[in-house]
Amino acid sequence: MTGNDALEALLARLAASYDGSVFFSVADLRKWPKVAVSAFQKAELLKPAAPAVSVTCNGCGQHCSMPVEIVAEAGRSAAFVVCDKREDINRVDVPLERLERWQASCEAMAAFLAATLDINRPLNVATQVKRWDVGRLRSKRVEPVVLTIVDGLALELAGHSVPLDEVLSLKGGRLELDRQRLVDCVDNPAGGGRASESGAQRALRIATRCEQLKETGSRDFREVVAREEDVSVETIKKLLTKAKLLTSTRIAKEI
Repeated sequence: MTGNDALEALLARLAASYDGSVFFSVADLRKWPKVAVSAFQKAELLKPAAPAVSVTCNGCGQHCSMPVEIVAEAGRSAAFVVCDKREDINRVDVPLERLERWQASCEAMAAFLAATLDINRPLNVATQVKRWDVGRLRSKRVEPVVLTIVDGLALELAGHSVPLDEVLSLKGGRLELDRQRLVDCVDNPAGGGRASESGAQRALRIATRCEQLKETGSRDFREVVAREEDVSVETIKKLLTKAKLLTSTRIAKEI
């Protein structure tokens, strides 16, 4: 197995998950090249998780999923399951290593992609089902980038849907992202894709985002949004003023 085979396996597991989060055992990771595991851990795509609370018991041939008991013996921890299927087995020892788990998630992937693209992720935004905001990629245009699970993991931007495994690879023990391909998508929106955001739409979107942050108690919401949009705080203030004017005008017309 190569490093890119391991990356493909990681992406496939995430794509097949219900909520964008999966766990790997030590035995799982040993099937992958050490250089790949190290790269995933360094990028924080694999993070230590809480120990497993159940395991497949190997005390007999039934392979039951059983809860794990952990006790301290002679100053050291020991784990076991209690078999309730056969009287001649009772306690089955479980190596502590079998309980060790590592977690991968689409949330961590989105954070990694944002850091690699050097863009700011939105803060305190509720994640939609199987959609994770990465941030707004700036080139000749500015377009939001979203990590999605459809038939697999993909990045949606400017009307394009780019399979993640086509732009993310492992080279020389490091994860590399084909930024240029994503920039090309931003500069060349798909014909059937989303139209460019108008000035009015942007102002109203910024105002909505500021309100979301204010509701969470954020006092520096303008600074937060300015970082997300890669603009100055003064620009955010102007957009908020514009949004207020647009809202007032719309209400007046309705009256």
